[in-house]
Amino acid sequence: MISESDFEILKVKINQVLGIDLGYYKPQQMQRRLSGYLTRLHLDTRGLCGLIGRDHEAAAELREFITINVSEFFRDPAQFDILKKVALPEILDSSGQVKVWSAGCSHGGEPYSVAILLNELAPDKNHQVWATDIDRQILRRAQAGGPYAEADVRAVGKHLLLKYFDKKDTEFWAKDELRNMVKFKELDLLSDRFSVGLDLIICRNVVIYFSDEAKRMLNERFYSSLKMGGFFFVGGTEALLGAEEIGFRRVQSSLYQKVTPASAMREAA
Repeated sequence: MISESDFEILKVKINQVLGIDLGYYKPQQMQRRLSGYLTRLHLDTRGLCGLIGRDHEAAAELREFITINVSEFFRDPAQFDILKKVALPEILDSSGQVKVWSAGCSHGGEPYSVAILLNELAPDKNHQVWATDIDRQILRRAQAGGPYAEADVRAVGKHLLLKYFDKKDTEFWAKDELRNMVKFKELDLLSDRFSVGLDLIICRNVVIYFSDEAKRMLNERFYSSLKMGGFFFVGGTEALLGAEEIGFRRVQSSLYQKVTPASAMREAA
């Protein structure tokens, strides 16, 4: 594994070139991951620093490696059933129009999946689905609506696949109707401003390498972005640090609801 001094050198260079602050990540896990990355490229620390400083493609590859762009449509279908049967019906009953943010959306499979659910549940409503990621390259693919491989859409039912996708050779592309339901934007969760007044925030398997301090900070910011009664949806194996202290109530596995006003939390403290 790379030394702490080499890791510090990489942290400075990566922040300078990519704008990613590895200080928010668990240091030992990130050191191990970067060690494997260096071995794969047959480079040492200074070699990687020089490479990403002069080669835009190499820098983009390292960004993708760090940000872990792994996704598919309706990833973990049982978890999406919780959205479909619990969170979304309650939101629709209370507000009619739904405002959703998919944070760390990768190639768009997640926000497009939510858009499909909303359109199937309440097709006559002008729902707002925003999706953000720190990776510009993956966002361009998401905005284009593809291409997606069969593995990406394997959890999409046949009826929905025909309704929302076009197939070209072995690739799938989101139809314009679906693409128009989602607005994509570049955003750094650790430094950029969040929107407010949201009904649902989805952030699944995005912060798994973040430090506990960074996770707590993000969870508090997500809380502030939600309406009272709004839902926060995380990965099936993730647990929300200090959920009750922040003002969340655990509804089901991976699903939390904002139940306590921020003012009440401050008074309790």
